[in-house]
Amino acid sequence: MIKSKKFLTVCLFIGLSGIAVFYLIPFVYGITGAFTVSSDGGVKTLGINNFTRLFNNEVFRLALKNTFVFTLFAVIPINLLSFIFAGIIKNLIKNSFMLSIIILPLSVPTIVIAAIFGDTLTKELIAVVNMFSNVPVDFVRGEHAFWLVVLIYLWKYTGFHTLIYLMALSAVPDEQYEAASLDGASVWKKVFNITLPCILPFICFNILLAIMNSFRIFRDIYILCGDYPPRNIYLIQHFIQNNFIKLNMDYVFCAAYIFFGILAIIFVPLIIKGNITESYYDE
Repeated sequence: MIKSKKFLTVCLFIGLSGIAVFYLIPFVYGITGAFTVSSDGGVKTLGINNFTRLFNNEVFRLALKNTFVFTLFAVIPINLLSFIFAGIIKNLIKNSFMLSIIILPLSVPTIVIAAIFGDTLTKELIAVVNMFSNVPVDFVRGEHAFWLVVLIYLWKYTGFHTLIYLMALSAVPDEQYEAASLDGASVWKKVFNITLPCILPFICFNILLAIMNSFRIFRDIYILCGDYPPRNIYLIQHFIQNNFIKLNMDYVFCAAYIFFGILAIIFVPLIIKGNITESYYDE
């Protein structure tokens, strides 16, 4: 037991050291970079002027707006679809093979997904659209690229979130539904008064994961469109990467910390709400 504790302590120290070296130290160091800028071989302190210049940058405002618009159009539908699919699988489909199928998209490499949606599937969509309209449509470089990216996101992550909701629904006691049925409760009343309150911690957790997964879609967009995609899918990650390549480190640091602050405002209430609800039901 003593040896195992020592081994675990060493492993924990190595893991935390890696986090400190590759995440915490750069994060703290970047704070100074957000308030300074190199000029004529020296360093000139600008205070909050970097942040002012950043918010006056039209490209940054566009990237920030697109990021949150995409997140909104991605997180809400994927949670609704995942919840519905989980209910269908739990009540109608008694096949464990189905559970393996729904998470299959996560195992497909990003380059393959981009090839499928950027070439093969896009041609089929264009053919279908042309049947009803003579207006040419470009799902990769045109204004409709936004919906192609949303489709990629839903196809890729819906199965994963469905598994989480399925686990949550399986944890709800059947006795509560039986008692509600005896009282004459409708299906919608059971959902809103029993199901949703019982799985609220899972809902908060799924929303957090959906937001984080929405940021990962940058890889798919980058493979499809490169450094400069259409305006409506130019995300904050594009802005940070392009300025990093140009060594505009003041923009990179400021954009990263602004984005981190906004995420903290969103994530902290969800985490607190999920923990409070979970502790309430544990009691």
